[in-house]
Amino acid sequence: MLGLHGNGMLAGQAVCAALAGAVADLLAPYRAVALLAAASLAATLALTSGLRRTAPGAPPPPGAAPSPRDGGDSGERTTPGRATTAP
Repeated sequence: MLGLHGNGMLAGQAVCAALAGAVADLLAPYRAVALLAAASLAATLALTSGLRRTAPGAPPPPGAAPSPRDGGDSGERTTPGRATTAP
C-alpha cells in the first residue's frame, strides 16, 4: 500500500504542476499563484473534516480498541513464556 500511496502522490503532484503551468500561461504568474493557492486551501478544508472521527477528548466509540496512549495494547507481540530484555 505504501508504494501505491507514494506513486499516487507523485502522479498528483505532476498533474498539479502541469495544471499550474497551464494556468500561468493563461494568466499573470502572480494571479496564477494566488488562484492555485486558493484551490489548495479549498481542497485542504474540504478534506480535513474527514480526518477527525471523534471530538478531542471524547471517549472511544463502543467496541473500539484502546490506543497505546490510553494504556491499551501497544501492538508489540512477544512469545508467551519468553522474556525479552534490552541488550
